[in-house]
Amino acid sequence: LDGCLSFRSPEPENAIRRIQELVDTFEGLYPEGDCQTRATGENTIELTMTEVNLDATRLVELLNELAVPGTLSGRFRVSSFGTILPEQQLRILFEAGEIWVQHPLLWPEATE
Repeated sequence: LDGCLSFRSPEPENAIRRIQELVDTFEGLYPEGDCQTRATGENTIELTMTEVNLDATRLVELLNELAVPGTLSGRFRVSSFGTILPEQQLRILFEAGEIWVQHPLLWPEATE
């Protein structure tokens, strides 16, 4: 997973701890990639991921549980290991309280 997002949480310290636990213990695998989660004030959390080995569905479920409704903003890209063909990629986009799944044909290369 690669990307950045932010959200508000009533308990930012707990949210950070739970995200890091998920990333660090996913399926008993050792952590891969770089995941940084930090509180930025006013109960806002920022999450930045670079090549994180994690199930995107579990992350989205956790984010929905932790976030104040309508505050998730940003996106992350989902891809597989090895040679990455366009049909093996997805982007999860959080915008205006909605969650969107996009395929490569729907995002401009200039933003990547």
